[in-house]
Amino acid sequence: MVDSGPEQTQQQVARPQDEQKAHPDAVHFTVDGEPLEIETNRLTMSEILALVGKKPDQWYLVEEIGGEQREFRDPDEEITITDHAVFLAEPAKQKYFVDIEGTDYDWHEATITAAQIRGLAGWGSEEQVIEVDLDDGTERTLSEDDVVELKPGRGFAKKIRFKRGS
Repeated sequence: MVDSGPEQTQQQVARPQDEQKAHPDAVHFTVDGEPLEIETNRLTMSEILALVGKKPDQWYLVEEIGGEQREFRDPDEEITITDHAVFLAEPAKQKYFVDIEGTDYDWHEATITAAQIRGLAGWGSEEQVIEVDLDDGTERTLSEDDVVELKPGRGFAKKIRFKRGS
């Protein structure tokens, strides 16, 4: 924290290397190779990502420590930053949900096939997979070649469910 004067509040200061001034208590570190300086050694993952213009719902941090890596995925987790720490911002995989007969299954890809749906549900290969549009009630039997596009998260995609055929 830096005291900006008696009439101003304290604030965190982060400066790219070309703007850095000599501060004896400053912590120097990099994110994706970009050198930064801060005057506190504790920031949240969100605050660190914001310093390099990245959003925590799309990125997470990896700290490289002596050949090992430590991941930070919780945006509100407070991280103690050591002098000369090295962080990498990694793209977060989007999380998708597949509704199979009323049960939501986690899925980490933007598409899914009939075979993959059967695998998630534990169905045999002889089972047909039917896509049900929950908005209008229409149904479509998926062929083995059909690929269904998914949207990340809940409630953002068209409302579909899958069920077994007869």
